[in-house]
Amino acid sequence: MDKHSVVIVDDHQMIIDGLTRIVAEDNGFRVLSTYSSSKEALQKVPILKPDILLVDLEMPELNGLELVSRLKKELPELRTILLTMHLDHATVKKVMELGFDAYILKNLDEMELKIALNKVAKGQKYFGASITEVLNNTST
Repeated sequence: MDKHSVVIVDDHQMIIDGLTRIVAEDNGFRVLSTYSSSKEALQKVPILKPDILLVDLEMPELNGLELVSRLKKELPELRTILLTMHLDHATVKKVMELGFDAYILKNLDEMELKIALNKVAKGQKYFGASITEVLNNTST
């Protein structure tokens, strides 16, 4: 079985290094490339055509939402996982509108990321309990 290819985009090298290690530990995935610049990712990701894009929300130049919005125009089949510290209704709503496949909070443990990666690789969505709670509390 081929490994699922992953591209990581985050403006902090330590985060990139940690995410690369976590993804590489899972035999079903391989890190195709990493970018600390969203503008560079915007140029290179359409050429690489990864299965999954793991992207930070807040970055200089283009934030993760804008980056994914632009990439999805060229790669509608691209599966996307958002990493962030933000847990507000407006962000969650925008993520859902843009069709992200998963939303992961950076303060969770690496098992949460592994669960999300495996679900997204199977074509499923993954939104943890905290995100679901935000959605439920604002829709009632």
